Amino acid sequence: MAPCSSSGSSSCWKYDVFPSFRGEDVRGNFLSHLMKEFESKGIVTFKDDLIERSHTIGLELKEAVRQSKTFVVLFSKNYASSSWCLDELVEILKCKEERRLIPIFYKVNPSDVRNQTGKFGRGFRETCEGKNDETQNKWKEALTEAANIAGEDSQSWKNEADFITKIAKDISAKLNGTPSNDFENFIGIESHMSKMVQLLCLNNDEVRMVGIWGPAGIGKTTIARVLHSRLSSDFRFTVFMENVRGNYQRIVDSGGEYNLQVRLQKELLSTIFNQKDMRINHLGTIEERLKKQKVLIVLDDVNKVEQLEAFANETRWFGPGSRIIVTTKDKQVLVGHGINHIYEVKLPCRKTALEILCLYAFKQNVPPDDFMDVVVEVAELSGHLPLGLRVLGSHMRGKSKDRWKLELRRLTTSLDEKVEKILKISYDELHVRDKALFLHIACMFNGDNIDLVKQLLVNSDLDVSLGLQLLLDKSLIQINDDREIVVHSLLLKMGREVVCQHSSEPGKRQFLFNTTETCNILANNTGSGAVLGISLDMSEIQNDVFMSERVFEDMHNLKFLRFYNKKFDENPSFKLHLPRGLDYLPSVRLLHWDSYPMKYIPSQFRPECLVELRMMHSKVVKLWEGTQTLAYLKTIDLSFSNNLLEVPDLSKARSLETLCLEGCQSLTELPSSVLNLHRLKWLRLTMCEKLEVIPLNINLASLEVLDMEGCSKLKSFPDISKSIERIFMRNTGIEEIPPSISQWFRLESLDISGCLNLKIFSHVPNSVVYIYLTDSGIERLPDCIKDLPWLHYLYVDNCRKLVSLPELPSSIKILSAINCESLERISSSFHCSNAKVEFSKSMNLDGEARRVITQQWVYKRACLPGREVPPEFSYRARGDSLSINLEDERVCSSTLRFKACLLLLPSERNNICTVYCRLICESGRLIATHRFGGVVKDFVTPHLFIFNSVLLEEVDVIRFEFSSIDHEITECGVQILTDT
Repeated sequence: MAPCSSSGSSSCWKYDVFPSFRGEDVRGNFLSHLMKEFESKGIVTFKDDLIERSHTIGLELKEAVRQSKTFVVLFSKNYASSSWCLDELVEILKCKEERRLIPIFYKVNPSDVRNQTGKFGRGFRETCEGKNDETQNKWKEALTEAANIAGEDSQSWKNEADFITKIAKDISAKLNGTPSNDFENFIGIESHMSKMVQLLCLNNDEVRMVGIWGPAGIGKTTIARVLHSRLSSDFRFTVFMENVRGNYQRIVDSGGEYNLQVRLQKELLSTIFNQKDMRINHLGTIEERLKKQKVLIVLDDVNKVEQLEAFANETRWFGPGSRIIVTTKDKQVLVGHGINHIYEVKLPCRKTALEILCLYAFKQNVPPDDFMDVVVEVAELSGHLPLGLRVLGSHMRGKSKDRWKLELRRLTTSLDEKVEKILKISYDELHVRDKALFLHIACMFNGDNIDLVKQLLVNSDLDVSLGLQLLLDKSLIQINDDREIVVHSLLLKMGREVVCQHSSEPGKRQFLFNTTETCNILANNTGSGAVLGISLDMSEIQNDVFMSERVFEDMHNLKFLRFYNKKFDENPSFKLHLPRGLDYLPSVRLLHWDSYPMKYIPSQFRPECLVELRMMHSKVVKLWEGTQTLAYLKTIDLSFSNNLLEVPDLSKARSLETLCLEGCQSLTELPSSVLNLHRLKWLRLTMCEKLEVIPLNINLASLEVLDMEGCSKLKSFPDISKSIERIFMRNTGIEEIPPSISQWFRLESLDISGCLNLKIFSHVPNSVVYIYLTDSGIERLPDCIKDLPWLHYLYVDNCRKLVSLPELPSSIKILSAINCESLERISSSFHCSNAKVEFSKSMNLDGEARRVITQQWVYKRACLPGREVPPEFSYRARGDSLSINLEDERVCSSTLRFKACLLLLPSERNNICTVYCRLICESGRLIATHRFGGVVKDFVTPHLFIFNSVLLEEVDVIRFEFSSIDHEITECGVQILTDT
């Protein structure tokens, strides 16, 4: 039989251990005890009892060597007195590179073995008598090589039994830690390993506890198992305590809390020392037994701090270099125990998720060609959760594509039983109030802003702030960078299935979210007082739903009503109908009813509990009469409600932060009650084409954004807030900008594009960063513009009456003056090496302006009309390339720069122009590649494209090669710039 390679399957090995020993020294004592210990640990050992020994080892023994995974060479005082032992050692060393060799020095000095000295050496020399030099050298080299391997010395141990236990323990750990194929199919494991190794800091002698945290099914246990497998051989004692949560509950159930920690410690120590009958009498036993030992302890699926207190309360319990790894779904368990090194396991990326699914479904990393579409859908339905990917992949294995499609229909609404069982563990451990909070989020608020959710639940008994933190710690929810609450898709299904299990009758459940069931309840008026929330995506409704005027009368506890349209278009369809009107609407906190079909809200409706009101594309004419108490109201969004004639009195909506009336084309005025909205941050009146009246003397201290784009009848610039940050007045009828704008110290963005009646403005605050004047009637820019230290972006495109540009600040990053047909003059002063300058299609620039742009201004790139490369570019050539001998420049500057100019012809493709520049040395080696993207397009005459860059290397001759995907380059030029 050929020897097994280290990369082969573990099934190749017939024996775990092959022992090499001198029988008369150890067989009846030390070896017999060692073999018994091996047997107790399930270590399969080769036994030579039936082999007749002679002067040379036979084929049977050689085969045994080749079929063994580990070699234990037991050096005793008479080992070298046997030629059999020496030949056996030589045979073992032939396989050493593929296996593990563990030397044990039994009552013999390792240096005597290494150097063949002392009594051991005398025995060796006697054996060598009569042997040729080749044999003697072979034996000698074998002894030296084996003795140089770190092994175990019996003389370091007072107790031989402990010595034997330690050897067996180490070999067992090495066998368990031998690289195997157990985890080779765990895609993405190496990324987890590299991050964990950094946290573990294995070269440090401190005792370190490290947590692995993440939701159920994300792979925490697998990561811990791989770590244990790979690291075990580096620790004297190791243990993997699986399912701590379950074992803890088992102990509690069998004996209550009494003596709980003692029993947990007994389990740990019994496992480490492989002593099933171990007894401990006090909680100091772990420290007594392990404080001098380097141990690796993995505590898997911990859910209570008490468990950590029992297993690893103090780092001083363990010897230097020890590592304790804890996996948990609850971050607070780690934090509460003072574990600061925490690895949060994230969901795999799309590519990795597809590979995991394919591995379990097709036993390969990629799907068959015609399966890609259904594989992507299944991966998305699993939310990329590894557990879901593995279970669903295994479930789909061997099934046809048509069967995959049939299964997909079920997967969209239900959860695999195995997956649900695991995911529900964290939910079941929650307090009843936190369970309720999770169900609210899973059924109503997934994707909503965390602050909105807190406001919607402010008067509930759910302890929202604490509850959200607990759900975060248990990985049941996440908060993204936009402060939105996100529930994993599988956890979402799990939560919704919990709600469905509360009652077999949908109308008696707390939350309605299934489109078909909800439409049936609304059409048949079968809702009940149990209903707290309705979430219905109207884009999923197949047939129109006709509701009774009393549809909500029995749902008197309804707090959250969300009829939304996920696929809004310009002509939304009204699929929910109230043919006899609506008599009753509960006092909801959330009223989100897109395409509301009525002109009015029921007169009995009381909005005092409202937090958010959204009725986009509604038919509403007016919301309610009189002044209502609106203490909690944060948002009003009536966008594209074309029939809206009047905004209600908002004088008591003093918490209002957002008022959106975009596209309300019948609205003519903004009520004076907005004067009281001192917390208003965003006022959007976009495309209110009939709006003419805005109250005077408004100064809303909190207002950050005012958007009045398309309010074409508005003549006066709204002097509405000195604290405004962004104001959009595009395509309005304003004629001037008031001087008071210079005092708006927080204004960053001013958009007055398309204001054809605006001829000039003289005042701009120093804080401004963006100025948009595109398509406006502006004739002259104010001279004060040069003093704006933060102005980065200035757009004057299509300003057909603009004749000149004043001096500009050096802060400019983009100056865009495209198609300014009257523009003739520009200031001679502009210096910003990172600026992008656009004058394309501005055909009337005079000669001085062209010279200033091409030679005097300093910028990153520029474009302007032109018919030839200017003579100032000392190196010119026809076509798209040229070479320069830099020795002619007689410069040695390490910051040698160049300016290039290209003549571009118009293109029929009308694409944005992108220019590439390749720098090549005389030998043909590519030095650098530069790319310059622009906004230049659809020009009908030749244009010059100019850019600056640096020569990265000092070379004698350099070749410039220019190209553009869509535009022909007919002439090019280069000018060398030096630091002079």
